[in-house]
Amino acid sequence: MSFFQVKDSEVLAACLVRTKQQFGYEAEGVTLFQAFINNEHTDGIHALQAALQEGLHFNRSIKRTTYNLEDKMKNVLSFLKNNGFKNTDISQVFMTKQLIE
Repeated sequence: MSFFQVKDSEVLAACLVRTKQQFGYEAEGVTLFQAFINNEHTDGIHALQAALQEGLHFNRSIKRTTYNLEDKMKNVLSFLKNNGFKNTDISQVFMTKQLIE
């Protein structure tokens, strides 16, 4: 599910999340996959915070996770840390192998 913050037909911020939920029951958890901020607009950071609050269901007590966020998303990372997210010792490894042709 995507959450957008728009002003004057311009997207200021957005996030893409997946909610873990059984039909007919409350959400058990939510995972943040991507976030976007329009750095050209002065309200971008506030719009991003609003999109994340809505998308990550901060009004509920549920499990929230994210992974593989890019280091260049400093605004997203600092917002998440300020709202209880913690780094783990797990990191993704990127490997390649040259195939002989």
